[in-house]
Amino acid sequence: MSRRRKRLFMLVVTAVLFVQSLGSVSNKALAEGTGEVVHNGDFSQGLADWWLDTGKTSFETADGWATFTPLIQDDMWAQSLGQTTGALAKDVEYTFSFDAKAPEERGIEIWLRASVNGGNNIVLSQQTLTLGEEHHYSVTFTPSEDLDSATLQIPFGGNMTAFSLKQVSIRPTSGGTPGGENPGDGDGGAGSSPQPPVNTLLLNPGMEDGLTNWQAWGEGFTASGDAAHTGNASLQVMLNNGGRQVVTLQSGKTYKLGVWGKTAGTGTGTQTATVMINYKKPGDDSSKTYGSFQFGPSDTAFTYKEITFETPADMVEEWGTQFVSIWSEGADQVNLDDFTLSEVTGGDTGEEPETPAVPRTLTGLKVDDTAIPDFDPATHTYYYDLAVGTTAVPAVTATAQDGNQVTIEQAQGLPGQADITVSDSEGSDRYIVHFRLVQPATINENFETTEDGGLPEGWTTNGTNPDEGSYKVISQDGGKLLKLKHDLQNSPNGLTKSFDPQSGNFTFEYRMKNTDQSAVSIVRLWDSTSDQDALSLVEGWGLRFNMVGQNFASVEVPGHRIVDGDFNPNEWRDYKLIVHVPTHTYDIYLNGELKQQDIPFLGDVDKIDRLSIGHIFWSTTTTTYVDNVRMQPLPFVNNHVENGDFSSGLDHWSVSGSGAELANAYGRGKIAIEAGKGPAVVKLDGADVDIGQSYTLRFTLRGSSPADVNVSIAGNDGEDLIKTKAIETTTEPGQYEVTFTPGPSAAAPQNTVITWTVNGDSSSDWTGYLDQVQLLTSDAVVSLPKPADYVAVDWIKTTDGTAELPYAGVNYKDVSVQFANESFMKLDTVYVIELRDPSGEVVDRSTVRMEASASELSVIHAGFIVPGEATGYRIYAYALKPEQSSAYSPVVAADLS
Repeated sequence: MSRRRKRLFMLVVTAVLFVQSLGSVSNKALAEGTGEVVHNGDFSQGLADWWLDTGKTSFETADGWATFTPLIQDDMWAQSLGQTTGALAKDVEYTFSFDAKAPEERGIEIWLRASVNGGNNIVLSQQTLTLGEEHHYSVTFTPSEDLDSATLQIPFGGNMTAFSLKQVSIRPTSGGTPGGENPGDGDGGAGSSPQPPVNTLLLNPGMEDGLTNWQAWGEGFTASGDAAHTGNASLQVMLNNGGRQVVTLQSGKTYKLGVWGKTAGTGTGTQTATVMINYKKPGDDSSKTYGSFQFGPSDTAFTYKEITFETPADMVEEWGTQFVSIWSEGADQVNLDDFTLSEVTGGDTGEEPETPAVPRTLTGLKVDDTAIPDFDPATHTYYYDLAVGTTAVPAVTATAQDGNQVTIEQAQGLPGQADITVSDSEGSDRYIVHFRLVQPATINENFETTEDGGLPEGWTTNGTNPDEGSYKVISQDGGKLLKLKHDLQNSPNGLTKSFDPQSGNFTFEYRMKNTDQSAVSIVRLWDSTSDQDALSLVEGWGLRFNMVGQNFASVEVPGHRIVDGDFNPNEWRDYKLIVHVPTHTYDIYLNGELKQQDIPFLGDVDKIDRLSIGHIFWSTTTTTYVDNVRMQPLPFVNNHVENGDFSSGLDHWSVSGSGAELANAYGRGKIAIEAGKGPAVVKLDGADVDIGQSYTLRFTLRGSSPADVNVSIAGNDGEDLIKTKAIETTTEPGQYEVTFTPGPSAAAPQNTVITWTVNGDSSSDWTGYLDQVQLLTSDAVVSLPKPADYVAVDWIKTTDGTAELPYAGVNYKDVSVQFANESFMKLDTVYVIELRDPSGEVVDRSTVRMEASASELSVIHAGFIVPGEATGYRIYAYALKPEQSSAYSPVVAADLS
């Protein structure tokens, strides 16, 4: 036997022993309960009960599919997926079914074999399939003798194409259990109708309070009034949807879980919905199942089903969360009602359950002794707005239920947040109060209070000639607008509005409509003291920006034009500019879409206090209308993640996965995965979100080669999925967004974990950079910085030197800077090294233009003559894109010493 074949045999034996070590109780429950003999056939518990060499194959789940991607090309049997199934009964017909697909055609084999008396192997089913588009596969077989188990194996080596499986199932075709027993026979079995116990450990068991106390996995998990066993509602679960409720169970106890349910009688595959009682261990991504039962196509009327199970005698608190969960893997619709979960003592199914512990919730929350408006114990996140200029940090106080302890970490500054923890012997919950600083709008003009023919207060004409044009407020289309008409060529025209100087970040919004493109309107923001423009937007023949109107025919700066094919006269266009005065840049949104980012100012403007709206001097034929002009300083918005920019190193960050590493590299997260290993699971904890509030997760990511990445946001310290999204990162720096709104059933959203699961490269080491992680409320007008920093300054060194001829004897500073190209591609780069005096003025500058290979380190030298007293002089280093003023890198400064 070859060495490779030996390794496979040992792996199979190990997998068999592992499955058997789970205990015969699980197999017995399968054999005597539902008839399902495949363990974890929906892969909801990851690879539990399956064997797979993850060093050769990556595994991930999304949207109910389990996807397997070969990392190396081996022979067919050396790369395989499989498990040891539950028991099979003699003379019972079974249906072996599953869904499968592949991104491109590939062959695959699926074997089901078993050992019989005498040590011989028999083949129960063998299928050779060509996978492609999604397809449901099904085959029947009948064992000729009772089998303790069978071996399900899928060899797939020799082909590097990925494939996906869903809902792998082996069940009796008739819907009965092995041995031909009718699941409806016997007391308490499916099909019988015992009266459910009055007492239950579940909250809202009849769904009369909507989804209160339940957590949904998908939008098809709702409380419905269309059908009910009793009362006015039931739980309605649609195909490929599910949810759960967390419960508290005691060790060494016997419990009974039951529910009334019915299906629509239609669906796909096995056409069942499964009710389970599960638990999870801390640090284990997979859940364990005490037991389960199904509702199938024959259960079209409300039917009662239940299962009895025992909790381990040595179960301790550290075993973590237990929960009742429901998932419909085949039924188009299932309705469930009147859930019961009660402790069984001496066969009495109606024993009074233990009284649940007092919930860990606050009863009151105050800021500076004033109650927070609309406080709700079920709401864990609050926003408290303060006027800009406030320096005193408010004090937060809170009260809780008797028996609970409250600790408060007050905000350390403004803006900031106070963290409130309420705890008891069983655990703790977290509340958060965010303090924001806001100020009123600088301009807020819709012209509604201005009389027709006049101008609003503070708006003045630019010229003095009464024939230059018509500028006035008019009534039109049921409201009032500002009308601008230029009649005289080569003369000052338009309107100006003065306002308080703006030196920070602000938004500038307006609506504009032109009667035709020859209007060539100009909107300017500028500084009256220096008479320099920050920006000049020209709308005509496609939007152009930062163009001086009088020099309209000049050659445009590359990228400084938006060619808008939808530009139609007499249609309103909505503009939003996000102006960053400190960085001398701005962004343009047109009709809600980000068009350009980080556009540089025209002049060296450190404040803006004037707005002008007019026309190109020679544009005299048409009219421009303006409405809803608003300028609003940006609020100090709280980022709902901590250390998303790696400014505090790797605080709150962690990584797991074979061959995966995470490091803080130049202020960004560097992910490394060894060839053929992974995936890398990168986690950021400490985030907080609120139920019903819409959020946008933003981040930048790039890699040494294209890679599939799954992003997930989960509450309850990562246990309860809120949102997941699959992206593909490339070698170019990408900006990605994930928008989500936690529903009313989201668990502990104030303890949210964000996870990036990155699949590397099968043939070589993979490197990627993750940075600029922002979790903002979706209405926060803060744009993600453009990820253009390809180059990092690794180090700056200075030494004293003495010049040779012709400057013999002159002392100077020899400066060397190491730059790191992190872009995964060649870069034509301008390296800049500057000497600046204590005021920040550039005394001398050295530039070098050269091409750097991917991941190359480049050392650049410069020599500067400095005065004898050089206190406060510093060296600055950065890299630029040739022919453009935008940077490849952040600016890094170092002292001369």
